[in-house]
Amino acid sequence: MGGGNDSLNEKDFQMTTLETISAAVTQYLSAEGTPQEKGDRLERLFHEILKEIDAKDIFRYTPGFQFGRDFFFRYNEHSWFAECKNLSSRVDLSDVADKILCFGRGDHPEFYAVVSPTPPANNLHNFFVRNPFSMTFVNWTGDDFFYLCASAPRTMAKFCNLNDIESSPAEQEAVRSLLKGERAMFPPSSPVSVRLLHQVSGGPHLWSYFLRQEGVSKAFPHGYWHFELVFANRKDSEIQVDHLECIVTRVADLPKRVLGIYKVKGITKKPRVILDISTAPNRYENLLEQVQHDGYLRLNPNGLEPILVDLVGAPPDGVYKLDFKARCMTHESEYELRN
Repeated sequence: MGGGNDSLNEKDFQMTTLETISAAVTQYLSAEGTPQEKGDRLERLFHEILKEIDAKDIFRYTPGFQFGRDFFFRYNEHSWFAECKNLSSRVDLSDVADKILCFGRGDHPEFYAVVSPTPPANNLHNFFVRNPFSMTFVNWTGDDFFYLCASAPRTMAKFCNLNDIESSPAEQEAVRSLLKGERAMFPPSSPVSVRLLHQVSGGPHLWSYFLRQEGVSKAFPHGYWHFELVFANRKDSEIQVDHLECIVTRVADLPKRVLGIYKVKGITKKPRVILDISTAPNRYENLLEQVQHDGYLRLNPNGLEPILVDLVGAPPDGVYKLDFKARCMTHESEYELRN
């Protein structure tokens, strides 16, 4: 047989191998059942894959409030969270937004993986690309999910009755690059980031999820308006923030339906900014004057710098949004941040 036919046969084998895995896994995951049963099916499959690729300290969260993830594990000496979505359509940003909103300071991992046999929707992929968080998002969806499955032949035999499946060299290289973190990774889009986190001053508090056109949002009732603005510097040199402002706007009527209510506790003591929102909407400029006499906030190399943000006053009923903007400077460049 000539060289041209050999090349064609190798290509056909590569496609057949991936398609075989994809078809078998899809058939297993799409079997009849409730949404909870289908979700459990994907989580059990993913749990076995994690064990086979030698992940450590694997913990699968039980049904209920899961703090924004289905799994915690350590892989390649890094901490990971994973959220599994066994859906019949593409994974939309709204499918995972309420999970990501659960993270508090010190509670987020180095890597956060979205795991699904279906690929991400445009808005989720765009969110990955613009990643405003300090952690790296991992897109284990679509074809990359099936490459992940190909890395676990024993799991494929156990769950999908696939035996003696041999991947081609091209597929083996795709699997290796996936597991080494050379593909499907979306690191933070900037060397410095800022996040607004809700804080507790002792005792329980409540929060509510509600739907908006942009997706799932998180709101806190009047009386629990205590926040922490956290700057994260991932560079090995100091960054200076020379301007910080906040705009408070009314974005919606009070929601008629909430999606969840939860209770947590905590205590903290940090620099504090107080915003009187009795006259909201309003713009609050030069906030650094409340926490730094020289007008600069210095972010230590590879460090976090939190600022407590308290809202006081009683504006008209409604849902309000905090929009923080900061200007940061290094020796090489300047960044404008929005939370």
